[in-house]
Amino acid sequence: MMKWTPKALLLIGAYVFAFALAGCGSEGHDHHDHGPDHDDEISAGCHHIESGSVMTLSADSDDAQQVSIHARYEMELRADPDTNEAFEGTVVYQSPGGLHYLLFTEAVSATVTDADGNVVQPSQTNTNGPIVGCDGANSLVIIPLPTGEYRIDIQTSMISKVEFTVHRAGDSHDHHDH
Repeated sequence: MMKWTPKALLLIGAYVFAFALAGCGSEGHDHHDHGPDHDDEISAGCHHIESGSVMTLSADSDDAQQVSIHARYEMELRADPDTNEAFEGTVVYQSPGGLHYLLFTEAVSATVTDADGNVVQPSQTNTNGPIVGCDGANSLVIIPLPTGEYRIDIQTSMISKVEFTVHRAGDSHDHHDH
């Protein structure tokens, strides 16, 4: 039976560490997720707020309208029936799972609920815009959404129209096509 000396164990540990370090730094490496870089993800989502064609939605529809990722939406909100000083609207989003970035051109309050009506807590919100890395956005919600259907309720205080986009962390696509 072989006896492992501290020197031999240290040498083996150094080799394992060196290979792991080299693997994480190698070009084209994509074996595991190191977590999102919020600045890069905000910038990627921001592209959709600042350019591309606009899809128009109306909150006056009886049924909440479906939205998807990588699109720019302009939503005409309806007056809040409880007050004449607020506007609201709801959209439905089918999440493929993952961390999502909701970017809005205006200061809004956005509440996300799952199919059972439970509020999903965002990991970060900022409604005091402008959003760093996205001059065109004034509100940001960063929220983990497992696979499933969600309702996004949007409320503003004085503005009846808002543009927004939904971006999923890690999605890459050619922005020149949009």
